[in-house]
Amino acid sequence: MTLKKAILTIAALAAAGQVAAYQVEVSGEVNTNDYVDSFMVGGDYYLNPVSQNTGPWAEAAFLEKASYVGVHFIDLDDNSGMLAKGRYHINEQFFFDAGVTFGDLDSVIVGGGLYLDSSTTIAAHIEDGDDLDTFSADYKQLIFRNDGTYLNMDLGVSHTSYDNNGAFDDQDMTRVTAGGDYYLDKATSIGGEVGLAFGDIDGKSFQVRAERFLQDNIAVNGGIEFADYDNADSDTGLIFGATARF
Repeated sequence: MTLKKAILTIAALAAAGQVAAYQVEVSGEVNTNDYVDSFMVGGDYYLNPVSQNTGPWAEAAFLEKASYVGVHFIDLDDNSGMLAKGRYHINEQFFFDAGVTFGDLDSVIVGGGLYLDSSTTIAAHIEDGDDLDTFSADYKQLIFRNDGTYLNMDLGVSHTSYDNNGAFDDQDMTRVTAGGDYYLDKATSIGGEVGLAFGDIDGKSFQVRAERFLQDNIAVNGGIEFADYDNADSDTGLIFGATARF
């Protein structure tokens, strides 16, 4: 084999292991609960193509520090609205988030955060809405394991003040969550999340979830969740969703 043929062969093998980048992501999710059913569908446009070759495909935008803008339609039983949101990476470390909802779900969300390293972030957000005000802080870390698997960890704390919000009218709640996802490979994950609430509203929640990329640009996800809070009936729900990338 000549040197030229050898180089071409190596290049072809390397290319075969690469996954195409994407710049548009369209997704939808249905949550069928005992208490409140929800539906969301929308899309995000990334300002630059997003590589999927760094780690798990579901974490591509996070790992590539990709800036985006998006629009989503949300329906919660009798309430519906449009969510416009985005994230802008100021540099390799800092990012800024913003969002606004219109319709029955009026609110404004602003926040941001920073990368502690290439796969770890901390962030904080404030939401000012007609029926509630929320402050939240989050920690996220994606761990690369030596056997080709990955572990994602999420920790969060939030404080919400409810106003004219039905069962939770004029009450405050502090909620702590801990979640994680185990990636068997770049395409498949299983995970879950637990949450505890304190204050005027005590309660707990639990979720089990999974996601599978059928190919590098099409994924399906599903899960089951349970929630039990003061002043509201206990709630069990099923989650079904799908994602397409272009």
